Amino acid sequence: MRLMTWNINSLRLRLPLLQRLVEEQSPDLICLQETKVPDPLFPKQPLIDLGYRHQHYLGMKGYNGVAILSRHAIRPLETVPDWCGKSDTRHAGVILDTDTGPVTLHDFYVPRAGRPGSCLE
Repeated sequence: MRLMTWNINSLRLRLPLLQRLVEEQSPDLICLQETKVPDPLFPKQPLIDLGYRHQHYLGMKGYNGVAILSRHAIRPLETVPDWCGKSDTRHAGVILDTDTGPVTLHDFYVPRAGRPGSCLE
C-alpha cells in the first residue's frame, strides 16, 4: 500500500498537479494539508474521478484544512483532539481496514508552530 502526504496549499488550485501525482505515483492513500476549501465546496467528484471514492475532509475558507483520500474504505474517527481549542481544521483521522487488521491514520497540518500567539509557546 502506498501512502503520500502533501501540503498542497490550495486543493482546487492544484487539482491538475494532484492528477499528475496520481498518474505518476498511483498512491492508495493521500493525506493533504492546507486545502483551503470549506467543506461545502470540496471538489469531491474530481477526486472520485481520480480513483479516490473514499474521502474524509475538514476545511475552512482561506486557510488550513486537511483531507484524507483513499482507494480503500475508510471510517472517520469519531473524535480527534481540538488542538489549542481553536477548531481550525488542522487534524483529521480515519480507520482503514486491512487484511492484517485496522490501521489508524492521522493527517495533521502544523504551520510554523512557534509563531507568536501559538498555544505551543
